[in-house]
Amino acid sequence: MENLDLEKYKKAWKDEHLFSEKRLTREQILDFMYGGSKSIATMYRKGLVVDISGKVILSVYIILMIILHPDEQVLIIDGLICLALLIGGIFYQGSTYSKIPRVVGRGRQVLDELNDRVQFYYDRYSRSVVVSAISAPVFVAMGMLSYYLVKYNHVPVRDAVDTIVTVIFISISFLFALLASLKQHRFHIRQLEESLEELENDSLTAARLGEYAKRRRRNLVLVALALLAGAVMFLLLVWNY
Repeated sequence: MENLDLEKYKKAWKDEHLFSEKRLTREQILDFMYGGSKSIATMYRKGLVVDISGKVILSVYIILMIILHPDEQVLIIDGLICLALLIGGIFYQGSTYSKIPRVVGRGRQVLDELNDRVQFYYDRYSRSVVVSAISAPVFVAMGMLSYYLVKYNHVPVRDAVDTIVTVIFISISFLFALLASLKQHRFHIRQLEESLEELENDSLTAARLGEYAKRRRRNLVLVALALLAGAVMFLLLVWNY
């Protein structure tokens, strides 16, 4: 009895399945590549602009706090540490922004540009995600100092328990911001890598593009819910503390 070649039948089914799906025209493929190239470049630029703007606002706030409360030693020390982190982050993010590959055109070179943008994530932008997450613990630290000023009219010197609690809050905020941002960016990068592989194998279909769009919307909702849950949890912890 002849042995069944399962791989052969699986390949035949896959080829037949792909053939039955609506194939993309050359113009649709070029539009997809051009759109993907612009989309990822926009994601990089918007992410960096938002982060730099946030860091500038936090820096101005810290400077004002130090000027308005020159006798608060804890505030000044913490504020200067946070300010140094923010300024360093601003310069790093500005440098990253200047290195984003530019969109050139719609020809065949767009595929190469799209590959370059994916590679840019691994070479540079992944580190910018970590730098971006620094804003979260700075925001938490300055928020706690502001809370002390509002409630006690001064910032008390921390004891061992206060220091431990502060470090825990700051660490949680950093990790939460970092993991949420990494998940969001890696999701987009993985989608682009999958689509590039399908383009090279000539297996990208209209149905797959629709599936990618649905997954993007679902991922955006999940990340938004996670951020909301994290914010609520943090407020509850601060309130109880």
